[in-house]
Amino acid sequence: MSLADGSHSGHDSPVQGSETLSLKTPTPHAGTLVRFSLPIPYVDAWTLQKQLQGERIAERQGDVLLLLEHSPVYTLGRTTQPAHWGCGGEVLRRTGASLQSVDRGGSITYHGPGQVVGYPILKLSHYCSGPKQYVRKLEEVLIHTLLRWGIEGYRLEKKPGVWVRWNHADAKIAAIGVRIDHGVTIHGFALNVDLDLSPFSHIVPCGLAQCHITCMAEVRQSTVSSSVVAQQVAQEFARTFSIQWMSLPPDSMRQEPHDHHLASTSLLQTRPKEHPMHELNTPTFRLAVAQFDQAAEAMELDYNLRERLKLPQRSLIVSVPVRMDDGRVEVYTGYRVQHDSSRGPTKGGIRYHPDVNLGEVAALAMWMTWKCALADLPYGGAKGGIAIAPKQLSRPELQRLTRRYAAEIFPLIGPEKDVPAPDVGTDAQVMAWIMDTYSQQVGYSVPGVVTGKPLSIGGSLGREEATGRGVVYVTMEALRHLKLDIRNTTVAIQGFGNVGSHTARIMQECGARVIAVSDVQGGIHNSSGLDIPELFTRYKTRGQSFRDTKLGDWLSNDELLQLDCTVLVPAALSEQITKRNAAKLRCRILAEGANGPTTLEADRMLQDQGVFIIPDILANSGGVIVSYFEWVQDVQRYFWKATDIQERLQDILSSAFHRTLQFSVSKNTSMRMAALMSGIDKVAQAHLHRGLYP
Repeated sequence: MSLADGSHSGHDSPVQGSETLSLKTPTPHAGTLVRFSLPIPYVDAWTLQKQLQGERIAERQGDVLLLLEHSPVYTLGRTTQPAHWGCGGEVLRRTGASLQSVDRGGSITYHGPGQVVGYPILKLSHYCSGPKQYVRKLEEVLIHTLLRWGIEGYRLEKKPGVWVRWNHADAKIAAIGVRIDHGVTIHGFALNVDLDLSPFSHIVPCGLAQCHITCMAEVRQSTVSSSVVAQQVAQEFARTFSIQWMSLPPDSMRQEPHDHHLASTSLLQTRPKEHPMHELNTPTFRLAVAQFDQAAEAMELDYNLRERLKLPQRSLIVSVPVRMDDGRVEVYTGYRVQHDSSRGPTKGGIRYHPDVNLGEVAALAMWMTWKCALADLPYGGAKGGIAIAPKQLSRPELQRLTRRYAAEIFPLIGPEKDVPAPDVGTDAQVMAWIMDTYSQQVGYSVPGVVTGKPLSIGGSLGREEATGRGVVYVTMEALRHLKLDIRNTTVAIQGFGNVGSHTARIMQECGARVIAVSDVQGGIHNSSGLDIPELFTRYKTRGQSFRDTKLGDWLSNDELLQLDCTVLVPAALSEQITKRNAAKLRCRILAEGANGPTTLEADRMLQDQGVFIIPDILANSGGVIVSYFEWVQDVQRYFWKATDIQERLQDILSSAFHRTLQFSVSKNTSMRMAALMSGIDKVAQAHLHRGLYP
């Protein structure tokens, strides 16, 4: 039996059905979650679905959710019309896609890498009254997943799936197409995460004329991890359908196409042993290692030291169970990585963001090691975080999350061991909760366990603005070096969080003209210069969006990066400037307020274009420098004036800038390589003097 939703003929419409199922009271059911780490050919997944469905109908198998990505493929549903698909084999050759007819309802669509596809094989009567409610629940799963990333998804009447507002129009971000035989579901949903959208241009997607297709990465104007999104989809599916997952290892059900049987041995087969760096194998970590390898090769670093410094000294992964306001218990994943402690206690922020993973945290910890050494601070590098969208939590939920995370990483942190600080998604209040939780554990107040705290419990003046002020100080040094007048300087800033907003304010106070700023949704541009104090009032205080402030013309993050300006400050997330957009940049100075915003390929392209790059480990080191000041003040129980902090910060950064510049000139290398080589050399010298124990 095939199921349906009336006469609608779009891709997501279930097919006409003849049976209504009774609703049972929702109770937790056990289900099996299977995630695949590599793209799966559509025919293999289809064969597996059919066999799983047969086993479920025969009651030999429980409910299963398959989460995967497909190799490029166009699938033709039963209502596909010639007008929906008229491009023939040439398009298949150009896109590298295959073509597959399927027995679901609806028209043609495209699947490919970067799209999270879910195939629930469920006994429908356990969860829903019928197909219409089932489709609505699938939509709810996807809408709540998008909310975790700050994306507002919604339904459209007679157009199943999930839609978002993009470029002033409704755009489809997730498709749903299901079939039900003998009361058991098959097919499912596809959420566009971070994929090439061009294959959709060759078809009429879902049979809907003028249907714009988008993805999460396009809406957010930044890269999005399919793996993280898949995990969140599984969590939201469990919540919506009241299922408790038994998770199988990735690829545990993947066999040869002709051998997708369901014997218990195939479900529980052993996962092959992986390379020890597998969990670190993310784009951000690969970038950090590639930068290190390039610098190590140039400075002829001893091979044994190279291998020691590539991997973190210590990594901790923790489960963070949190009781939510409605009584549910959600379990999040937290991390704390210490890259190197040869020069002193480790130091690094804690970030709350959906993209957080072990590889990203390890990369950021490595960069912190070089950053502290470059600034000549007696620290090694560390980093931590939780994979969470903090804005989706209430304040009590955020406090419970933070305190439980602090209790889990308690054995690793301390004023003489590892000192956390704020980062993306965290602030002084989060640090206060961590400081209090640690102090409760040891039985007395320990203000030096974290930095970036409120002033009332041992925080330092100037800490909140420190990273942004540091970006300004090194930018001013670069302007003087290039003989550029600050009064004729224009600045564009991607990101308006702590770093970007303070950079904008202080640059304007110094006499520069800030012409554009943005956040994750996009930004505003005014060639005459933005009124930054008024922007602060409307955006920060009143909570208006950039568009609603009406202080400039709306533009996307990609457009901001391509503005003609003197100084471009990427102050958002990693890997924003890639080989895809590097050639379009028109700035004279690139001051990296974010960590790792420029890929290696883009870095080479920008050097060829004559862009003066102030690398991240120099440009954004103001935060850790003033954190060091706060730590010293806490230890001494003696606190400094704001002017003292600013003068000492400027002195350290000015010295670090000119040391790096001199090294760059003398070695005929880039500023990035000069900064990395200088920082790595100091760490290497510490290791050589301390030796290897035992």
